[in-house]
Amino acid sequence: MDYTTRKQQLLDELAKLTGLKITIDEDGQQDAAHTLSVLDALCEPYRKQQDAAKFFLSLIKGDLSENQIISGLERYHTSDESPCAVFLVYFPQGCDETSSAVLSNLSGPLDHVVAVDDEHMALLRIFAQAIGHDRMQEIAASIADTLLAEAMVPVHVSYDACMEKLTEIPGSYQRVTTTEFCGLLFASSEAVHDYHNLGLGKVVVKLSYDDCSEYINEHLGNFRFATLDSELSTTINTFFDTGLSMANTARRLFIHRNTLVYRLEKFEKLSGLDLRDFNDAVTARIAMLMELYLG
Repeated sequence: MDYTTRKQQLLDELAKLTGLKITIDEDGQQDAAHTLSVLDALCEPYRKQQDAAKFFLSLIKGDLSENQIISGLERYHTSDESPCAVFLVYFPQGCDETSSAVLSNLSGPLDHVVAVDDEHMALLRIFAQAIGHDRMQEIAASIADTLLAEAMVPVHVSYDACMEKLTEIPGSYQRVTTTEFCGLLFASSEAVHDYHNLGLGKVVVKLSYDDCSEYINEHLGNFRFATLDSELSTTINTFFDTGLSMANTARRLFIHRNTLVYRLEKFEKLSGLDLRDFNDAVTARIAMLMELYLG
């Protein structure tokens, strides 16, 4: 390959890797081999970063065999015996360079930030020692808060738990994707979603559509939660959120207890379910989640 063609290839690669567009004004006195060597050296660190990102994305998604994982970890000087966790960040508006930079700044020297697709970034964190769920929640909340404050983008952060080995990450990532699905479906107003705090939603999404339809038809008849007006819908959701507490629901909604009783009785006439009865409340809650799941 001639010098001019190779030089342009390296300039194009450098621009793609770094965003920097460089031109070289030559007067015929420069050493061609030296020029190509410098350009190649400039590209090399970014090539390694891309190679590492591809490896760790494949690791997270479970696309590698155990031997490939061990070999890759050795290549990137990372021990399998490392406590670790994966945080999946969903950008509803798409992930731009600013958001990616902010997320990268939140990572440590041993961590890896990889692009999953145009709307998702994954942060693989490596810890010196295993951490508990409280610390996991703090990290997830910090990611969401920092991206909102510095990049001015709302995100959803989903996570599972701290794993003892990197070879356990693919299984954890599958649970994290389930977490995001349930979180966006059943708790879209929340920015942080924990696999171990999904409650009934985690059970519902494992059922078939036919099973859900059968349950809804048996317990709700022709009634559907989607037909409720906003006032009654807010009341029912608040009643569930407060653990079926009449006092706390009335206080949170700034209404009199008698008004709350009237609304619950109205719901009972529509659905046939008395939410003040525990069994009916459980039936209603499950049916509500199933209805959301079915869309």
